[in-house]
Amino acid sequence: MPKRPKFKGFGGCLLVLEDSIRLTEWIAYHYAMLPLSRLTIALDPKNSPTSIQKIVELQERWYPFGLDIQLWYNDSYVERQDIREWLLGLRGGRNPQTTIKGPDHHDERQCQFWSACMRDHKINGQSWVYLSDSDEYLTYNYVHQDENASRYEDILLGWKPKEKMDEERALAMPFRQTLPSIDISKNKDNINNKILTYLDNQTFPACMRVPCLYFGIDESTDEEIQRDIPAEIDARKFSTLRYRKYQARRPGDFSKAMVDVSRINMEYLVRNQCHYQPNPVYDVCGYNGLYESGTDYMSSIFRLNHYHGSWEAFEERSSDFRGDRAAFYQKRLGLYGPFTTDLGDDDLRPWIHHLIHRVGGNIETAKALLTPPNKTDENSSNVEPQ
Repeated sequence: MPKRPKFKGFGGCLLVLEDSIRLTEWIAYHYAMLPLSRLTIALDPKNSPTSIQKIVELQERWYPFGLDIQLWYNDSYVERQDIREWLLGLRGGRNPQTTIKGPDHHDERQCQFWSACMRDHKINGQSWVYLSDSDEYLTYNYVHQDENASRYEDILLGWKPKEKMDEERALAMPFRQTLPSIDISKNKDNINNKILTYLDNQTFPACMRVPCLYFGIDESTDEEIQRDIPAEIDARKFSTLRYRKYQARRPGDFSKAMVDVSRINMEYLVRNQCHYQPNPVYDVCGYNGLYESGTDYMSSIFRLNHYHGSWEAFEERSSDFRGDRAAFYQKRLGLYGPFTTDLGDDDLRPWIHHLIHRVGGNIETAKALLTPPNKTDENSSNVEPQ
């Protein structure tokens, strides 16, 4: 392989189970918009050989473009052998890790991985690290007219008093009102408005919770979906472009986190500090309510777009532990709906042009990077930077 060029960027941590379709878009988006420079992927042991082969193809595809993708196999990052055996099903009974709330294999694996991943990024000189899933996309939390200032999740989640939330909203609003645009059709200089550049010019806490805005599968017109996207790229193949209808409210009852590991002592990047996904470093991120989840939407500088996605992408997770796939696909829609019928959110739409710019302005190169990997090495793509 050619020598990988170096550039400053975000670190990322993903625990992946048979997700190559979603992962193809996720990597390309965050490479373009953060920018993502180093990604650690833990492969759930239930991944099939075919799934692993596809993810290895993605790893090799991005190598020439400066993106360092590390793959961790078979829970190798779990230091305690008894916990690793329990996660792999070689040991029965309850979780040997007594600090976890309940014997949930997935939550334990997630916390073990995130703690190890953050330590590894710190050792390798990263600063900001983004902890998410492959259906969640980090973006600026621009102000929108349909936000409900009378909505508070504090009663349900027990975060903090209403007065404190109002104070934090007042502090956040000047930032949100002046967030940099990523729309290069208005100004070509907006190509430089990456999230890491913005963070480097601000002083924010070392742990930032980011609320999720859920997008359903209601369709827009072909013209709306393809708008401002080059004709060579089929916008319907990408969740961030195809699905524009979001929750009828803008809630904050679920969140993830991004952390600046360069400002966190190594002693805090350990399993016992991880209190479920939205709170990976308890002593740094702080108390987060009764359910360790959520953050006030209107107080947040960033947000996650969380996409339900296509049936094709959902069905790829054939080894998912959550039962009947079709039923679960519909059930999740019911949990997050209803969705807007007359509005559409296009905040992420310019990202395709940012990607094209990052790969030397070559649309065909971008298109190749956006093509999901094939099943066999004989059919794998060979993408070279321009």
